[in-house]
Formats: sequence, C-alpha cells, structure tokens
Amino acid sequence: MQFQVLGVNHHTADVAVRERLSLGPDQVAASLAAWARRFPDVPLVILSTCNRTEWYTEQPVDEETLTQFWAQAVDLAGWEEPLRSALYRYGGEVAARHLFRVAAGLDSAVLGESEILGQVKQAWLVAQSTMALGSLNRLFAAAVRVGKRARHETGIGKNALSIGHAVVELAERVLGSLHSRQALIVGAGEMAALAGRHLKTAGIGGITVINRTPERAQALAEELSGRAYGLTALPKLLFQHDVVVAATASPLPLVTRAVVREAYGQGMGRRHRFWFDLGVPRNIEPGIDGQLEGLFLYDIDDVRGVVEANRRLRLREVEAVERILEEGLVGLKEELGALEAGPLIRLLRQKAERIRQEEIDRAFAKLPAMTPEERAVFDQTTRLILNKFLNDAMVSLRQWGQDDTKHQYLEAVRELFRLSEGSSEAPMAGPWTLAKSEG
Repeated sequence: MQFQVLGVNHHTADVAVRERLSLGPDQVAASLAAWARRFPDVPLVILSTCNRTEWYTEQPVDEETLTQFWAQAVDLAGWEEPLRSALYRYGGEVAARHLFRVAAGLDSAVLGESEILGQVKQAWLVAQSTMALGSLNRLFAAAVRVGKRARHETGIGKNALSIGHAVVELAERVLGSLHSRQALIVGAGEMAALAGRHLKTAGIGGITVINRTPERAQALAEELSGRAYGLTALPKLLFQHDVVVAATASPLPLVTRAVVREAYGQGMGRRHRFWFDLGVPRNIEPGIDGQLEGLFLYDIDDVRGVVEANRRLRLREVEAVERILEEGLVGLKEELGALEAGPLIRLLRQKAERIRQEEIDRAFAKLPAMTPEERAVFDQTTRLILNKFLNDAMVSLRQWGQDDTKHQYLEAVRELFRLSEGSSEAPMAGPWTLAKSEG
C-alpha cells in the first residue's frame, strides 16, 4: 500500500485552527480541480468536516508541496507554521487503518457517531467526479464497507451520547414512534434548540415553543416548523403535549404545583407523558411526578446518567469494530495484491500460451494424419498441463502482491521470464513520489 494521508483533527488542533484550515464544498471542488491540473497522475480525495480536514493521496507526496497547496486553497497567508504544528501524516497500511477508523466512528469526537460515514462517502464521490482515483477507489470503497458493517453488526452507533439524543431515546422507549406525538419546548436557548432539533429529526408529529420573549420563541419555532407562544400559555398547553422539554435559565421553577393544578383543570387525559427538566436551577418543581399518574420526569442528572451509561455500552463494542477493521484491511490487501500482480500474471499466461500454441502447430505439421478429434484431445491435454503447472505460481504471485516484504519477488519473476521483452504491456510501476511525477 502506497496511500498517504495528511490532516488535522480534533485530537491535534482546537476549533479555531480547525475552522481556519477547513474547506467548504466549493473550496474542495476548486482544490480538486486545481490539483488535477497540476498533478494529473496523483489521485487525491479531500475529507473536510467540522472535526477534521484530511488529504488522501494514492502515493506519497512531499509534505512541503502539500502544505503549501493546502495553505493556498484556504488563503492562509502566513499560516503554514500553524498548519505544520497540528499536522499528522500516515502512510501505507497505517493510513488505510486510519481511514477505516474514521469511517467506523472510532476516531470521532463522539464515539460511534454515524454522520462521518456519509461524509467519507461524499468526499469520495466528489473526488471521483474530478479525476480518476486508481487504487484510492478501492481504499474508500473498503472504508465505506467497514463503516457499514460496524453499524450493522455492532452496537457502536446505538444508544445516545448527547443530551438531545438521550431525550429522544428515553421518550421512544415508552412512547414508541414519535410520529403521532406532540412536543412542547419551554425555552429558546441553545439546550432547548438542540433538544428541539433532535425531536424534529426523530420525526415527532409537532413542536410548540414557549418562551418569555415571544420573538425568540418565534425564531426557534420557525426553525423547527412549529408554533410559538409566550410563557403565559404554559398552563393551557402543558397537558396537550406528550413530551415537554424545559430548558431555561430561570432562577425559579416555571412548572410549579400551582401551574400543574391550573393545567390539570383544563383536562389531562389518560396517557403517558415525558417531561425533561434540563435547566440548572431546575425548571420543574421537584416531586410533581409523584402526584400525576403516567408522568415520567427526568432532570439533567438523570439524562446525563443515561448518556454516560450509553458511552460505556459503546466502549464495549470497540473491540468488535476493531476486528471488522482488521478483516477490512485483509480484504483490501487481497484486492490490491491481485491488482498489483494482475498485469504480471497476464503476461506470464500470455507467454506460456504463445509457446504452447507454437509447439502444437509444429507438432500438427509433423503429424498430418491426425484426425480433428485427436487434435482436439492433444490441444486440451496440453492446455490442462499448462494450467496445472501455472496454478501454484498464480496463487503465489497474488500473495506476493499483498506482502510488502515480498513485493520485489514480482520483479524477479518478470526478469526471470523476461516478460517485459517484446510485450505490448508496459512494465509495472513501482513506488514513486510527487517529485518524480513532476519530471
């Protein structure tokens, strides 16, 4: 494997550096096009997200060349040094394993997060539309397969690891699908907005936002395709919703026993309800859940406890994902080995078949009395002898193509059998660097 990746991520750089070094979709497209014009023989894929920007090349590339190109792509005059200080560089099998870990969610800020797999696939597709990717196609195809297997065959992506996800997960445990349910968001700050976005993504039937400042309630409601009310509507709306998320900075509880009594007088109905108090100090008066049948009340510590328990569950799955990664690497090596040895195998077979056919023709010329049936038997027998003789060699050649320490054996076979002499196929290219590609 001659792959290389240069990049920065949340492990090596803070958000200020990462956002300065990241590329938006238009910048990625422009950079790929400029790269293809300047280095047409060096396939490249650029993966840029909020947590990482990584440049994958099919062959080793001089670090100075790539960092300068990167700095120009994002207009980083004078930023080459901050880029270098945060940069990591992996090559060969280590680079492939790194991409597999990224696609499987093992290298994410949130262990097992699923969004990165789609981002890896999209980066691959964008690069495909710009240039021929050679063996990078096989690398990214294998990474996507590994990422899908990790999610389908393990629990690495299950169980919520954020407050907003946990709200949805807990509600779905009892309520089932949220598509026919209604949610009330009390507050319009960051925590309230995140919970509302997760509920919307989960497909909840409707969302209502209540806030002391009507304009802020309206702005969040528009984002969530919901309705907005002032805080005075709380008693009227409280029991009309299946899920209530309270996340305000109020120093005193907003959902008090008095508010509940007023709301109860307007009809509660017999059904399960989930209330989430994400405020600190608490927005819902403690103990209310003990007075109302069918009410499940969680405070911020309860929700965080679920998140931490889920994190431990995901950590248990890492070993299983690592096994899938190793299987993916073995499969990739086999693919690349067959790809590396393929031209040599074809040359060897072609030369052997040419010799066989020449000798058969000479034999038939000396035996003109042979019937067509006898000639067919003779032809088939010599073909079988040739195939059986070459079979073990073909297997070894494919295996050597997978083994860096035995790669030189391929060239030894080429020289031993003089396979490039008089051949229409060019000799196989060995490892090279960008400096050679530039002439």
